[in-house]
Amino acid sequence: MWRSIGAMGVISGLTFLAACDTTTPGGDLRSDLERNRSLWSEQGMTSYIYGLERVCFCHEVARGPVKVTVQDGVVEGRAYVSSGTAVDPEFEDLFPAVTGLFDLIEQAIEAAAFRIEVTYDPATGLPVDVFIDYDQQVADEELGFSVVELPAGP
Repeated sequence: MWRSIGAMGVISGLTFLAACDTTTPGGDLRSDLERNRSLWSEQGMTSYIYGLERVCFCHEVARGPVKVTVQDGVVEGRAYVSSGTAVDPEFEDLFPAVTGLFDLIEQAIEAAAFRIEVTYDPATGLPVDVFIDYDQQVADEELGFSVVELPAGP
């Protein structure tokens, strides 16, 4: 149902990431964001399922990976990949639709985060890997996420 870039596809995953566009400090983060957001929008994917894992200093219930089901642009379900158990409502907002990933990147840019690194898929604009360090002087406030299962129709 959904294509994996996880452990079963390490070689293809490395090839996939090698073809991606990485934005790092010194690049034009805002224009890269807008270009890739537009490219994602052009895909017309409003109903899809994808896998998302957060990279953070947090409990596993807040990390995932989680299968996110989106129907007509609205998240209809979130379930942990390992167990199929629904994500507790307290943690649902941590696993947004793809449009929410773009919003997180935009918020970091607006907050003038110390370090923002984004890897976008050049074909779809999807942000597949993101790392944000809001403040160099603060430990353990960094945030990241990785798309571990590419979006596919339900």
